[in-house]
Amino acid sequence: MPCVPQVEQGCLLPLQVHGFLFANKRSTRGVMQQSCNRIERSSCWGSVLMWVVGSLILSQTTAVQAQPAVTSTGLQWMAFSDTYFQESIHNPHERTQFAAHRGAVRYNRFAINCLGVYAQFHSQRFGAKVKITPYETFPGSTCAPFKAYALWTPTPGVELTFGKFPTFFGVEAVESWENFNYTRGAVAVLAQPDAFAGMRLEFRATEKFGMNLLITNGPDLGHDNNQLLSFGAQAVFQPSPYFTAKLGYLGGPEEPESFHDHNTGMSVPNLGYEERWTHRGDLVLEAAIGAVALKLNGVLGVRLEPGRDAHTPAPPDPAAENFFALAASGRISVSDTMSFSLRGEYISDPKRWLYQPNLALEHPFEPLTGYFATVTLEYIPFPDVGNPVIRWDNRFELVSESMYYIGNQQHELSRNWFGSILGIVVHLHG
Repeated sequence: MPCVPQVEQGCLLPLQVHGFLFANKRSTRGVMQQSCNRIERSSCWGSVLMWVVGSLILSQTTAVQAQPAVTSTGLQWMAFSDTYFQESIHNPHERTQFAAHRGAVRYNRFAINCLGVYAQFHSQRFGAKVKITPYETFPGSTCAPFKAYALWTPTPGVELTFGKFPTFFGVEAVESWENFNYTRGAVAVLAQPDAFAGMRLEFRATEKFGMNLLITNGPDLGHDNNQLLSFGAQAVFQPSPYFTAKLGYLGGPEEPESFHDHNTGMSVPNLGYEERWTHRGDLVLEAAIGAVALKLNGVLGVRLEPGRDAHTPAPPDPAAENFFALAASGRISVSDTMSFSLRGEYISDPKRWLYQPNLALEHPFEPLTGYFATVTLEYIPFPDVGNPVIRWDNRFELVSESMYYIGNQQHELSRNWFGSILGIVVHLHG
């Protein structure tokens, strides 16, 4: 939020409750422990996190003098169009034959990637944002997912977000023009969530340190697929204006509580999903000096006991699943109108967690390793208005298992792929 909120008169009443909680730590801890014994484990931790959120907000409020609130408001909107032209080797005829990690690009020749509208309203204390994308070329494009969320800033340095909001993990946004490259990276598409439905607390302790706390249904879930919650946290360090480091964690039971049996047409319980937690660690390093900007993102995923959905065959080895993904990118701004970007990526998926087993492949359960490189030229002919954003991507991919379709052949596959993509984005503001 651009404006600094002030505390309204009369808002200091909850401080008495806050003081009672801290004056009665022993009795409060006992009440919480009794409650934890009666509810599910993740729900218990959700209650604890809610209590911590309230304590942080109220403790920060004590340091602010009561002043009349400023009631200025603002409504902003943006409409955008994202189209592209692509030529690639192997030239598959069907979009379903393109690899899922290609970001927003699935078609050869001309195609629309996304059309959408953003709207946001903000005052000095409250805000709301909505993203509407009436046109989607395919699931997973930059149009998805739909987002709508509310924001509350009870005191400077504390912001609470509720609804379905963008992820704060990783280095790439869903929208192409906010990244260094036009196409999204394989790490962003396969290893990072795009959005969360839930609640996020952003807490800025000092100018150099902040925290993000998260309660959510799970990655990219508009509604929960089980009765438990997932949790996330991220520490943000900014020792100087030129460098930022972020260390995050996301964990929880992400499997559905039941499967649909296609043979019987009935729902089958997924026994034991409560104990099969998925853990993700996320490291982000960002540096910017003058015309040069650098980003590094490392992701580690661990699932102590492998799970599966109704469409994924059981792996032959029931050992723990894991993956590791690394992305490094850099950008050099030659002038106000032109810049060059380079991105290199590596993915190790020994248990085929990210690349779901494809029984059409020769070795569907073999460990898979992928290498990806993207070079981008960006040109903005009218930098004063920032329109249009013209980008030319050249992307090369190499994987350890043949998985790229060749032509219209269903059984002829290749280990490598190259594509040249010209993307044009036009956005209007109001």
